[in-house]
Amino acid sequence: MTTAMKVSHVGSKDLPIPPIKGGAVQLWIDKVSRALARTRMIQVISPWDPALPLHERHGMLCHDRVRFGRTYVRMFQKILGVDPYNYAKRVSRQLKAFSPRIVHIHGGGSMWIRPIRKAVGSEPRIVVHLHNDPGNELHKWCFREWDPRTVFVGCSRFICRAAERSIGVRADNCHVIDNGVDTNEFRPWWEQLDTRHAIRQRYGIPPDATVLLFCGRVAPEKGPQHLANAARQLMGKHPDLWVVFVGVYRDAADPWKRDWYDTFQLIHTHLEDAWNRVVFTGALPPSQMPEMMAMGDIFVGPAEWDEPFGMVYVEAMASGLPIVATRRGGIPEVVDRSAGLLVDRPGDLSEALTQMVANPPQRLSLGRSGRALVVRRFDWSVVAVSLEAFYDSLPLAKAG
Repeated sequence: MTTAMKVSHVGSKDLPIPPIKGGAVQLWIDKVSRALARTRMIQVISPWDPALPLHERHGMLCHDRVRFGRTYVRMFQKILGVDPYNYAKRVSRQLKAFSPRIVHIHGGGSMWIRPIRKAVGSEPRIVVHLHNDPGNELHKWCFREWDPRTVFVGCSRFICRAAERSIGVRADNCHVIDNGVDTNEFRPWWEQLDTRHAIRQRYGIPPDATVLLFCGRVAPEKGPQHLANAARQLMGKHPDLWVVFVGVYRDAADPWKRDWYDTFQLIHTHLEDAWNRVVFTGALPPSQMPEMMAMGDIFVGPAEWDEPFGMVYVEAMASGLPIVATRRGGIPEVVDRSAGLLVDRPGDLSEALTQMVANPPQRLSLGRSGRALVVRRFDWSVVAVSLEAFYDSLPLAKAG
């Protein structure tokens, strides 16, 4: 009888899995692990949380969580400033007990590879998953003497190219596995009109308004100030146009988030004349994002920085929203011309938004095409199949 392949997913040391405290990476691990556990023995290692058991098992999926005792934290991490039995070493002990054929690391950088390799031996393959731009996290990559058995996965071709530039990963050793979305949770807005009207009513938005939707922290690198600038003249011409900002923001002076407060002030300056048609929801849990998407008509992503992937774009497309966004980072790999309009600079948003606001049939056509693209490529079930094929392509990865 063939034994199911054992695969371990190692989460970062900051958030538990399932993502009860949020985290896009934690969501990815949770969704994909559940799908893989239909045919493989899956171990998920993450930090312990009081709301979760230290160990649990559901069929072929088991969770092993790492707990640091209060005495250890107080004595070593806080008083002495050292961590002799750190997260990587504790993870290694869990891996040794499970004996996986593949260890899939989501975070930690190169400093985790040596203790993990020592624990699991020479045969298992180690996969390092780059969910974010490694150029921003070079402190995690303290050496470049990669174990030749280490394979890299990136959420976009953009990330793989960035890894090649930043940490010397060979292009042929970095494979793209998409992020995903639950297309049953994020449904087209035209299939949930009652929810759409209820959410709009909650925020005082008329049911027949046209809503420009922004989701993300209201911070300068996300570019909400550019959306406000582009919307300024449009709101004067279209009295039914509203702008909704979904995400954490700062509307009062804050020495720790001064640039966030400055961004809010700039948005207010741009939209002051139509401030009664501007909504800031504040931070919301991930569970509320589907209904927030259902509220919108056009999703706007005016990013100034290179988004590694852009989960919110996939969520918006799954919800039937056409996209207007900047052509940065991995965004063009997610949003093609059948799903929205991409511009080269945030300052070019005005023309694209003008076209989209004035053309409801175009919005509906793009929204339907984007939804179809997401179902075809980004549903979690599709991502899991891609990952299974990747695992099976690795030497020594086949079940014995």
